[in-house]
Amino acid sequence: MRPVLTSTTVLAAATVLALVSALGCATLSSEQRALHRATTTASDAADDASGALDDLDTIQLQARYNPCHCPAPDFEVQLHGRWQRVIVDGQQQLIDELRDDAARLEQSPGLAVIWLEGDVTGTERFEPTGVSYQRLEVVEFHLDDPGM
Repeated sequence: MRPVLTSTTVLAAATVLALVSALGCATLSSEQRALHRATTTASDAADDASGALDDLDTIQLQARYNPCHCPAPDFEVQLHGRWQRVIVDGQQQLIDELRDDAARLEQSPGLAVIWLEGDVTGTERFEPTGVSYQRLEVVEFHLDDPGM
């Protein structure tokens, strides 16, 4: 004798399968939870640091010209204890001079450091990657440490 499948039996089986499937998808492994917490914490810290910078007027930052092969800004600044890529902005003539001097300086031996003076004016998504970078409005730059 063949088992008889009624609509009630099929409905009950489908409900059980749906619940098992939903619960299985809703749970995260401990590694996934840890990664989510770490990512959220790092993102929150970066947002807090960016907010603190927005409160400042003009700041002076150590910078380097470091173009890469991927679509990303060419300049990095020493910010919060590490090098971070930034979008430099300002008067076009000043930015052109900065790029020319930085490219020349990059060809010289040793670490090519430039001092930028400006204001962090927020963040901007850099296309086509969609990664957000700080925008630095440059008002002046020095090839030597201005403290000298």
